Amino acid sequence: MEVSCRGFKVEDVFRGCITVSHLLFANDTLLFNDANQDHLRALRALLLCFEAVFGLGINLNKSEIVPVGSVSNIYDLANIMGCKVSSLPMKYLGLPLEALHRSVSIWDGVIQKIETRLAGWKKIYLSKGGSVTLIKSTLSNLPTYFLSLFPIPMGVVKIIERIFRNFLWDGTGEQRKFHLVNWKKVCTPVTCGGLGVRNLTLFNKALLRKWLWRITKCKGAIVADSYLFSNNMLNWNVEFTRDLQDWEVSEVADFYAILYDSKIDQNMDDML
Repeated sequence: MEVSCRGFKVEDVFRGCITVSHLLFANDTLLFNDANQDHLRALRALLLCFEAVFGLGINLNKSEIVPVGSVSNIYDLANIMGCKVSSLPMKYLGLPLEALHRSVSIWDGVIQKIETRLAGWKKIYLSKGGSVTLIKSTLSNLPTYFLSLFPIPMGVVKIIERIFRNFLWDGTGEQRKFHLVNWKKVCTPVTCGGLGVRNLTLFNKALLRKWLWRITKCKGAIVADSYLFSNNMLNWNVEFTRDLQDWEVSEVADFYAILYDSKIDQNMDDML
């Protein structure tokens, strides 16, 4: 009997339709298959053959089978594989799967990580300069992974910035102290008179827009290759390799708004 992992199909402009049956990351493996008992029996036999040949056993107790949609015989399939049953939404390698990309709840772990890190520091022994250094070198970097994947809700920005402000200005007890400088000024670059603390909203937009450039047809293009002056009018022409996802449309609109707001002089060096 011929059995194969059908996986799912992904459209690619240059290579046509690609079938993804498995993904590998470090020592983790994701297999995509139909809810078919014969297929899973063949897969289980394949894993046993791999163990017999190479002497490397697959720890099925740490493996999970995750149904997508309604699968009535999910527990029968799990018994064939000898693994546990999980469900979506879930986390994989720290990334929430099937979570709403604008949901506030997916940021709970990030906020908790920041608060846990702060709990281990004794602020009473820190100067203001030491607090600023820790915010810039450590606290501001904790949300970077999520900031590069999801648009951060304004409510989450306010929570994280409040934590940063309290760490910078307040003492260790319940007593509140005056915040001597506006937070917008704190996030201003040092060369402009600020403290150079990272602005989370701007950092988030910059990271997300890097993904837009990665799906352009010419990844090595410079800015001058992507615009054209016609009748003294500036026109941008950025071509993408695939159709946009729904959540990317607003980001692309903002991306173009920034481009058209930028002043370009043909007689000056490229500064964009």
